[in-house]
Amino acid sequence: MPKLVGHIGQWYRNTAQILMNVFVLLVCVNIAAYGYLKLGGNPEENVITRKYGKDTVQIVYPDMSKNDVNQMLDETWSNNLIYEPFTQFRHAPFNGKFVNVDKAGYRHSINQGAWPPESENYNIFIFGGSTTFGSGVADDKTIASQLQQYLVNKTEQNVKVYNFGRGYYYSSQEQILFLRLLQAGHKPDLALFIDGLNDFYFFDDTPEFTKRLEKACYKVQGAKKRIGGALSILFSNMPVSRLIFTGHAKHGGSNMVEENHHVIDSVINRYLASKKIIELVSGGHGIKSLFVWQPAPTYKYDDTNHLFKGEGYGRHRYSMHGYKQMSVLYKSGNAGENFVWCADMQADLKGPLYVDQVHYTEKFSEMIAARIGETIISRGLM
Repeated sequence: MPKLVGHIGQWYRNTAQILMNVFVLLVCVNIAAYGYLKLGGNPEENVITRKYGKDTVQIVYPDMSKNDVNQMLDETWSNNLIYEPFTQFRHAPFNGKFVNVDKAGYRHSINQGAWPPESENYNIFIFGGSTTFGSGVADDKTIASQLQQYLVNKTEQNVKVYNFGRGYYYSSQEQILFLRLLQAGHKPDLALFIDGLNDFYFFDDTPEFTKRLEKACYKVQGAKKRIGGALSILFSNMPVSRLIFTGHAKHGGSNMVEENHHVIDSVINRYLASKKIIELVSGGHGIKSLFVWQPAPTYKYDDTNHLFKGEGYGRHRYSMHGYKQMSVLYKSGNAGENFVWCADMQADLKGPLYVDQVHYTEKFSEMIAARIGETIISRGLM
């Protein structure tokens, strides 16, 4: 018996030592992976310059130093997403030199208005994806900021724009966010929605990170499976896992045929249904609404000028065919009087209009803001 106890004790010590070594190794590997993700082995480069090369990236930032470009892009792409009820996620509060996100969920614009909005101002809430958020440009160069400046200069009114653009968002999530803001008592004078690109990217109406949330919520029988599921979630969020698996959820339905008119119709019908809901709700609250169909690099753009198209546009290529069909709806007049077609703005433009694969340059953002501002004034929305 003492011999057996001695063997058990020795086995226990050996096992404990092995587990401790594995734990220490795992910690060290994750620290190294975190450092690589954060610095990429070069503190002077961010994720965008590592992908495309700093000389290429610098072309679209002619008025900024390389250090400022690096810091701005680092602030843009290191801004974390956090959980938010109903919409799934939003940008975390952040204070930087070029990127600032308020705890209320919007990105700061130039001369940012107070929160909650003050009734003596003309308040505009803007909704959209990362192109609206302004990934790749500073706070004062986003579409929201430049729209505010345009309207202030043209009308001399005290206009305040609140930029609720968020990475990965499309019309379904924007509709929910708008309703949640109204439920909380935050009512703008004008609700503005900038869409198109992400609606076709998420053609299956499945928001980013849905798969992860499904795993987190999935109920299984047995303690062993529950522990295994918990460990799976834990390991999937470690830096080493994000380094290996890119850190972004993969979407199903990638077997979509680009010219499948049934799928394209379903996306457009879903967008129009969201638009109708927003119109009815905003009308009931005395809020004006405006819907913008944004430019996309896959539609009416000479992409020989595109510095960052790489080998293609991935899931964004679906917008190529979707935009063609949406243009038919627009030309028929069935998109509504509060619809603004900006998709063909780049048809005759030369030079780079994008700071990466899909996000707008400062100059192109200014042009889009001017088109929207001109529409707001000409249609008597102010």
